[in-house]
Amino acid sequence: MDSVAKKENKDVDAVTADEPVAVKKVTRRKNSSVSEKTKSLEMLLSKDRKRSRGVKKKKTGKKMVWMLGSCLAIILVAAGVFVAIKFKDGAGKATAIPEPIAQPEQIVEQIPVEVVVETLKEETTKIDIAALKVKVLNEGAAAGLAGKVKTALVTQGYAKAEAGNGTAEGVVGNFVYYSADKFRSEAEKMAEFLVTRSIKSGVAAAVTDEQRSGDIVVVLGK
Repeated sequence: MDSVAKKENKDVDAVTADEPVAVKKVTRRKNSSVSEKTKSLEMLLSKDRKRSRGVKKKKTGKKMVWMLGSCLAIILVAAGVFVAIKFKDGAGKATAIPEPIAQPEQIVEQIPVEVVVETLKEETTKIDIAALKVKVLNEGAAAGLAGKVKTALVTQGYAKAEAGNGTAEGVVGNFVYYSADKFRSEAEKMAEFLVTRSIKSGVAAAVTDEQRSGDIVVVLGK
C-alpha cells in the first residue's frame, strides 16, 4: 500500500511540476494572438487615416477649381458689359477716317506740268539785264518820250537800251514785246517799272519783225 501511495504522489508531483510550463505556453499563445490583433487594428486605422487625407485633398482641389472658375466667369461678364457700353456710346457716331498724307511724289503729280516747266526755266535761266538788247520805239507818242524812257531804263541796269522811231502807224497804247519766252519775266518787270513813270503798258509776245528786232522792244503809241 505504501508503495502504491508513493507512486501516486510521484505522479501528482510530476503533473504539478509540468503545470507551469503548460500555463506559460497558453499565455504566450494568447499574447501572440493579442499582438496580431493589435497590429491588424493599427493597419486598419492607418488606412482609414490615409483615406480621410485623400478625401480632404480631393475636396480642397475641387474647391480651388470652383473658385477659379467663378473668378473667370466674373471677369468675362465684366468684360462683356464694358464692350457693350463702349459699343452703345459709339453707335451713331461717324468714324473719322484720317486723310492720307500726300507724299512729295504725289504733290509733284498734282502740279500742272506747264507750271513745273516754267518754274524750272526761271530757276535755271538767269538773265543778265545788262546784256539784254532793249529797244524803245516811238510810234505816235510825244516827241522825245522814247529817249526819256531809254534813259530811265539804263539807270535801272538795262545798259544796252536804245531809242528810236518805229515804222508802224496808228498804234494806240503802249506795249512791251518779248522775242522769246525766257524774256517774258523781264518784260513784265519792265512794264511794272514804266507804270512808275506814268506809262501804262501791255505785255505780249513779239509777232512782227520790228517787234522781234530786240530781246525786248518797247512800243510807245498814241
